[in-house]
Amino acid sequence: MRRFVIFVLLSLPQLDRAESRCSWMNAATAGGLLGGMVEVKVQEFAVREQVKIQNANAVSSAGPMSANPSGNAYANAGADDAACVFSRPAPGSGQLRLQVRTMSEAAKAYMDHANRCGGHRTPLQAVGNEAMLCDAVGRGNSVWVVGRVRDRLFMIDLADRDAGSAALREKAKDAAEIVSGNLF
Repeated sequence: MRRFVIFVLLSLPQLDRAESRCSWMNAATAGGLLGGMVEVKVQEFAVREQVKIQNANAVSSAGPMSANPSGNAYANAGADDAACVFSRPAPGSGQLRLQVRTMSEAAKAYMDHANRCGGHRTPLQAVGNEAMLCDAVGRGNSVWVVGRVRDRLFMIDLADRDAGSAALREKAKDAAEIVSGNLF
């Protein structure tokens, strides 16, 4: 009996690892944005090369690394770059997709994505280094956000057939604030 109890206690940490975890938002927060319980899927991007991720306040001989996005410590893929998809099954189905990428030219990539909004865009103040909310014209009831925090580009795609346009835009802004805050 004693061995069985020890085995069970040692196995508990393994049960925790089975669940997919998103580094920038948890299922409870995503469920709050989508209005109920969600399923989580995480797709990690392959790290093409070994990268040394710098802390936000890391300092080199050239000054703070976070202020120098072209510094040598930045590469094309980070250790935790991934896409997280939170889906709420019907009724009231909705989906929140987050994607984070580490880039050597994140500001340029941000502009490329933001320009795809065309005339249907709204700058989001105080969200990351810069962020833009885009209405997904012709895609039903959905919006998307593209933003940047230092050398990290983040994209959020939010669809919720039951939410009104104003509510959907507010939810997307809330999601962008959460993701960018976790990237800082």
